[in-house]
Amino acid sequence: MAGKEGYPYPPRVSRDDVTYVHYKLLSSGIYIIEGVTNLDIALNTCRDGEGLFIFMPLKIRGAEGSPLRLVMLCEPKPG
Repeated sequence: MAGKEGYPYPPRVSRDDVTYVHYKLLSSGIYIIEGVTNLDIALNTCRDGEGLFIFMPLKIRGAEGSPLRLVMLCEPKPG
């Protein structure tokens, strides 16, 4: 979240640097997904710590981004 207001960590880079990185990623066809939590817990339940993530964003006309629902599929650890 790069120091988003309301989060407990102060920004480590300037807003211009964040904007530049976002621009470079998006213009290269790379999606930016921020604020995902509990990935360590999810991956610890999967065999070999691997899972398939499926991101389902809301379609909002005219928007540059949206909330999304994240689903993970994996083969459970034996046990």
